[in-house]
Amino acid sequence: MNFADVHMRMGLYVEAPRTPFVPGFEVAGVIAEVGPGVRTFRRGERVLGACRFGGYTSEIVLPAAQVRRTPRRLSDKEAASIPIAFTTAWIALFEMARVREGDRVLIPGAAGVWALHSSNLPPARAPTFVAVVGTQEKKEGVRALGASQALTYAELAARRSADAGNFTVVLDARGGPT
Repeated sequence: MNFADVHMRMGLYVEAPRTPFVPGFEVAGVIAEVGPGVRTFRRGERVLGACRFGGYTSEIVLPAAQVRRTPRRLSDKEAASIPIAFTTAWIALFEMARVREGDRVLIPGAAGVWALHSSNLPPARAPTFVAVVGTQEKKEGVRALGASQALTYAELAARRSADAGNFTVVLDARGGPT
């Protein structure tokens, strides 16, 4: 369940259809059937996919263009966070901000799935990721997922003057007035 899904369930997602509807943007599982003319996938393959709502279901029909094979090392739960969360972080960092090795990227709210993926990108292209979280426990979690450095909001505030201007990019997926 990604952040948009949480907002849908709370009735806060403006683009959601009128109720009743089935939420869910990201899915992962095993192909039960392949439609006519589809040559890229076979029945029984593990896949992940993106959909515009409707993902909270035991079966879904998607165009082949919205589906990709699941990497073997990932569980379905991990794979289901890739289509929207990981892709959004990748595009924001590497296509829009064009971060490179040597850059410093500040990621407030890094304990969220969307931001965690951005600190778990290929080391060959990875800048220094500074994750900011609310608690000491979350610091350990983001470090385990590959953040170069982890700070609580209180720690960041205490050293803000020392770090001012020392970030190439700030990736803030939290939204709101910040």
